[in-house]
Amino acid sequence: MRPDRRLGWGFRLAALWIVLVVGAALTADLLPLPDHDATLSGEPAAGPGASHPLGTDGLGRDLLARVVHGARVSLGVGLGAVLLGLLIGGPLGLLAGYRRGPLDRIVMTANDVLLAFPAMVFALAVVAFAGPSVRNVLIVLGLLGVPAWVRLIRGVTLSYARREFVTAARALAPAAAP
Repeated sequence: MRPDRRLGWGFRLAALWIVLVVGAALTADLLPLPDHDATLSGEPAAGPGASHPLGTDGLGRDLLARVVHGARVSLGVGLGAVLLGLLIGGPLGLLAGYRRGPLDRIVMTANDVLLAFPAMVFALAVVAFAGPSVRNVLIVLGLLGVPAWVRLIRGVTLSYARREFVTAARALAPAAAP
């Protein structure tokens, strides 16, 4: 059986939707849409029609244009936060799982403290001190994702450290030294 036959219509529909949203977000400025912030570009609170496929909001702004431009921000924050969490949590988890001992205890204790701290309190504190912005939201969400990445990568590192090829490499390492 070919691998593509195992993927059902639900997967294909979901993949098509993701491609459509990402494509619209990347080409938002090139699409023939009204300005997403222009008030009274149509009748306020109008339903879907030929000129406004999703209708307009209470201020007469085109909803399709607002969704497309909003997708750009949402995708940027979502992907940026995951990458920030991975870039910080990945090396910490790898280090904790590889070195073990006191370093592992220090990293995992700090990780447990971060997990115990309420996420909403941290987010509100950052917004209160640094101000509300997309950059601050990205940083907060990225930092809140660090403990999950540390635990995940530490667990994978520990499972690989117990495999036969790692044990064999450790056993041969002193013999290979000159």
